[in-house]
Formats: sequence, structure tokens, C-alpha cells
Amino acid sequence: MGYPVEIKANVQQETIDDALSRLRLKDEAAEKRSIHFCEKDKTGTPLNEQGVILRIRRNADDTEKSDITLKLRPCLTEKLPPKWSAPSEGEGWEFRIEQDWSGDQDPVTSASLIRDLTPAAADKALNGDLDELVAVLSLDQLELCQDYTGQQLDTSTLRLLGPVRSRKWKFELGERTVNGEEWVIPDTPIRFFELSDREDNPDEVKATRQTLLASYKTAKLELSTTPEMKTKIVLDHFSRDPNAPGEQAPESGGGTTGS
Repeated sequence: MGYPVEIKANVQQETIDDALSRLRLKDEAAEKRSIHFCEKDKTGTPLNEQGVILRIRRNADDTEKSDITLKLRPCLTEKLPPKWSAPSEGEGWEFRIEQDWSGDQDPVTSASLIRDLTPAAADKALNGDLDELVAVLSLDQLELCQDYTGQQLDTSTLRLLGPVRSRKWKFELGERTVNGEEWVIPDTPIRFFELSDREDNPDEVKATRQTLLASYKTAKLELSTTPEMKTKIVLDHFSRDPNAPGEQAPESGGGTTGS
């Protein structure tokens, strides 16, 4: 089965400001979000090592939705339970299966179960109380995690890692409409600027990628020759230093599951 492909490229870190200038991307035009990740246990990244990413995105604009996402990457689709064997959506949630193609690496399949959050619910989840954090997880997310990994997620051990500050733009470049997203960890040198575009037709992916690369070259953007896995770098940063900027440790709670 062919899945949509998100074609990605990272701009060299030292040229990010130049890239933003060349693309005429202004701060006031950006969609701004804070991004937190959840891990279990006091140290390390055991969820990520299982291919599980648990993420909360809080949109700075209260008129835009926030969300909590369970992402499986890399995803072995044959391990997905029948209920989640194909993309689907309902009121307040969406399940995606797609591929990420970054640089010269082979495309990587991922599956994401996304639950919309109100600003109030997102704020409660990020306020440092474990019960409020666990409450925003849906039962479907918890069951999918358990069915896929074969292990029940012990929500009583969850901890927040973050924030990452995000600015996101959508702009025209050559023949395509491209997304540009900047990630910054405050008070650190860690910064990324990722360009991406989605191709829904698997037969057109290679041609679309070549078109995008040509457009980046025309715009004189300097791309990274060693594509970063930005999520892993961010998780490693917060897990390596327990006093890293922005890390929050939720207070102990009952760890009850949300709906």
C-alpha cells in the first residue's frame, strides 16, 4: 500500500537567519506553538527507544487547536492492530499513516494518532500535575501504544520534557507550497529549520523531491548534508541534563487514564 510522503530537508543551522531572510518569513506571520514531549522514568528515553513519541503541542493562538499525539516511528505496519490498519478520522481525532523522506535516507513509515485539545486542556496538561497530563490521553492512544509495543504504558511514570519553541510558516516556492518550521530550545544553541512538503501520490514522490531540491537551490538555501533527527536530539538534550532549560517534572498523582 502506498502512503503519502512528507519530503523533508533541514537548513544548515548557521544559515537559518539567512534562509528566513531569503524566504521573507516574518515573525508576525508565523504560527507559534510550544512543544513538549512525554517520556517515562526519571532518566533516558525508553519510549523513544521503542519507537514511541508522545507529544503535546500548545498553539499560542487560542483560536487554533492544540493537540496531543501518539506517534509510532519507525512504524512496522504489520504490527498495527486491525482497527488501525488504515488512515481514519472522527470528531476531534485523526489517525495518519505516512512516510518521512529526509535527505538521502530511505523513507521511514510513521503512524500518528492525534487528539485535539482545547487551550484550557493543554494548559492543564502542562501545568506540572501528573493527573492532568494523563487525563488528556485518550483510551485509544493508550490501547494503540499497548497493542503495538506489547507493553502497557505506565502513566504514573510520565514526565514532561520541554518546551521547544516553534514557529511555522506556509509559503509559495517555485511550483509548490512549502512548510517551514523552526524549533528552538530556549537558552541553548539548539535550533532547527525544517522545510517540508507532502506528496499524496506515491508515483510522483521522486519527481516532487527533485522539484523541491531545485527550488531550494534557486533560493540559495544551504541544506544540511547530514539530516538531523530533531526529535531525538531534543529528547536526548532534556534527558541528559535533569536541569536542562524548560524541563518540567509533574507532581506525583494517581495516573488515571483519560477518555
